[in-house]
Amino acid sequence: MKISSKQYAQTLFELTVGKSADEIDRVVVQFFNKLKDNGHLKLLEAIIKKFVAIYNKENAIVQVQVITKSGIDQTTREQVEKFIKKKYQAKEAVLENIIDENIKGGIIIKTENEIWDGSVARKLRELKKAMR
Repeated sequence: MKISSKQYAQTLFELTVGKSADEIDRVVVQFFNKLKDNGHLKLLEAIIKKFVAIYNKENAIVQVQVITKSGIDQTTREQVEKFIKKKYQAKEAVLENIIDENIKGGIIIKTENEIWDGSVARKLRELKKAMR
């Protein structure tokens, strides 16, 4: 039977829940060796991605990309965190601020499932469309 990266990730998650850091270290080493023995190291990147998704879902954590022309200030960071926590009923929002000098201004917020585009470029497109 072929084991998928999702199945591996779920197994790894179940093996690490409630364990101490030392126990988790041992489990991860054994898990890695098992992947190597089974010739499945090529799945490692996909397994890690799926593991993070499972871990975040189980622990009510939402990862967020905040794209701006320049860095975000503390007030904006707190507002985005509050919005995401409320929207997803999350315990924690992990923000990654991505600087993109190609956007003219504003903010774009991306989660795994949604995008909120508050960029100046989008607003200009909407205005142009409304004026037609």
